[in-house]
Amino acid sequence: MSPFGERLFPLWLVGLMIGLAALCQLLLDIPAGYMLDRYGYRRMLKATTLFFMAAVVCLLFGLSKISFVLSLVASIFGWLFFGPGISAYSVNQSAKGSVSMFLSSRDVFASVGIVLASVVVPFIVLLDVRLIAVLMLIIFLGAYILISIAPKENPINTGRVIHLAEHNPYRLKKNFLSNAYREVMRLRPASLMLLSLSLSAATFYGIVWFVVPLLIAHQAESGLLGVGLSIFDFSVVVLGFVLGKMVDMFNKKLLVFSGLLVFSIAAICIGFNFGPLFLLLGFLATAGDELSGLSLWSWLYGIDKKHENYGLVSGTISLFEDFGWTLGPILGGILYGIVGPTWTIVVGGIIILSNLIIFACISKKPISLEISVSSPVRLHRRRYKH
Repeated sequence: MSPFGERLFPLWLVGLMIGLAALCQLLLDIPAGYMLDRYGYRRMLKATTLFFMAAVVCLLFGLSKISFVLSLVASIFGWLFFGPGISAYSVNQSAKGSVSMFLSSRDVFASVGIVLASVVVPFIVLLDVRLIAVLMLIIFLGAYILISIAPKENPINTGRVIHLAEHNPYRLKKNFLSNAYREVMRLRPASLMLLSLSLSAATFYGIVWFVVPLLIAHQAESGLLGVGLSIFDFSVVVLGFVLGKMVDMFNKKLLVFSGLLVFSIAAICIGFNFGPLFLLLGFLATAGDELSGLSLWSWLYGIDKKHENYGLVSGTISLFEDFGWTLGPILGGILYGIVGPTWTIVVGGIIILSNLIIFACISKKPISLEISVSSPVRLHRRRYKH
């Protein structure tokens, strides 16, 4: 959307609109969860596909200020039910003991989709917007047909995944903030670090996904940059198993520090390298992010003696990520015109670097080296705009 918006509006306004779209998703998260549980996951997935189709239809009339804004608004409601709807439906359909396999498969397919989409971005962005709309409409139509013939969800609501909707809707609306604050303070310092990392990482990725498509549209090393956007998800697929084993075997405090250090240095250096090194640095940045995130979740699980309310903690982390996806495009739109693409991404890397200072201040308490028999369901961090 950033290359499209650049043709119509000042860049700072494009960033503001995309950021506000993410903010609207944040504000509508809780009602969306209610609707998923009340009206059914498959039905809401069909509705979300129709919203995406509406967003595409707006572009069939050509690119104008009105069509851009209407498409952006329609996509808000599309993304609103997309992630939690797929997660809830997957858990609902999975056999007992195979939930992790279903969710892992979902993540792998999503990552493969992002890899493929990112690779073709340099070619797609140069096409006429009407042709792009036709291609996307075909894809969404196919998705709608597949959802329509998919099995209905089971009557027992086992789809209470990491989402704010898993709590009682009436109590949640009234007590969510106080309950979330209590749980975060109970599980500190690991919970505080997870909130800080989630906010800063989402802000960084939001900046990258705003800036890099603009560079691709300007045809500056566009082929490599298209592949570069995919590297953030590709590295998770490649390293996920290895990093999980490392977290079980080594000192978690050292792993958190090492992950944050690699993430921040690589994130800063990405801004100065839009050529082949972009791929390596993107790989290292995500590896550092994943290593520190896994270690923090394991640390959190070691602190928690009750082993409950992970949905509440994950919901709070999800809110902070949404704030990051709001701030990222806004900062990208403002800074791009002032300091250029390089220093805009560097600012995002410096935000990541601030986590090292926070970690040094709040991690004086030793981290338990106990290896957990079972791990909590970890919130999957998206490294693309959703």
